[in-house]
Amino acid sequence: AAPAAPDRMLQQEQKQQQLKTTTQRVAGQLGAIIEEFQRNGIEGEDVKVLRAIGGVLGKLSDKDMDRVLVLIQQARSSDDPNASTRTATDAYAGQKRIIIQLQQLVLEYQRQQALYELSLPFKEYAARQTANMWLGVSLARETEGKALGSFSEPQQSSLRVQQIDQETLKDEILLTLGKLEQMAKDITDGPTSERPKMALQQVQDGALKPSLDSSIEDLKGGKLLSASGNEKRARDQLREIARILLLSQGEMEALRQALREIEQTIEQ
Repeated sequence: AAPAAPDRMLQQEQKQQQLKTTTQRVAGQLGAIIEEFQRNGIEGEDVKVLRAIGGVLGKLSDKDMDRVLVLIQQARSSDDPNASTRTATDAYAGQKRIIIQLQQLVLEYQRQQALYELSLPFKEYAARQTANMWLGVSLARETEGKALGSFSEPQQSSLRVQQIDQETLKDEILLTLGKLEQMAKDITDGPTSERPKMALQQVQDGALKPSLDSSIEDLKGGKLLSASGNEKRARDQLREIARILLLSQGEMEALRQALREIEQTIEQ
């Protein structure tokens, strides 16, 4: 085994050099992406996370991996077996520290992706809530001045469909809020840790659950305009929760999104 040890150390050195080169290349690619964002006026939490990842990768390749390479080279060239073993152990310890830092980067990116994916159903719920709200407004115009018992059969059917849709929507929202609560418990550190907590606070401050409950009760009582008002409040909170979870929109993108929502309302 002894004659083969220098060969193994040489292979370690070559592999470590390849890792350093790859890490430098990825850091460079991230830098180019960030520069492209900046040229287009795009900022936000996603860009901050990319910038942080790029910074760590650059540090790993410029400093930590260089140190590991030097230690491997020293272990390979040493004539003292004991000193070679100690130096190789130091190199191994350095590699373990690099692994931990890379794992932290992966974890933070996965958290960022999880928040993005969780924001999508809230945007979908907001769109469905908007549709149900406008159905209620339309039915209120048709039945203006009528008591609930005077609704025609099609109007009764339309009201019942709205009740079913609203109850289903509420159940789905509550399930997703459960996922949000679990995420807030699981993410305790890092740049993304505050966003689930902020979203949950918005649920509380914006009275999302009471708005959903009231809208269902209003529909059951035939109070269509009151139901639509509560549905609008719920819709607005759902949109805000989605925005908080993303927090990746620059000011221009936030304005574009607001314009899209206004245009949709005008069309309806």
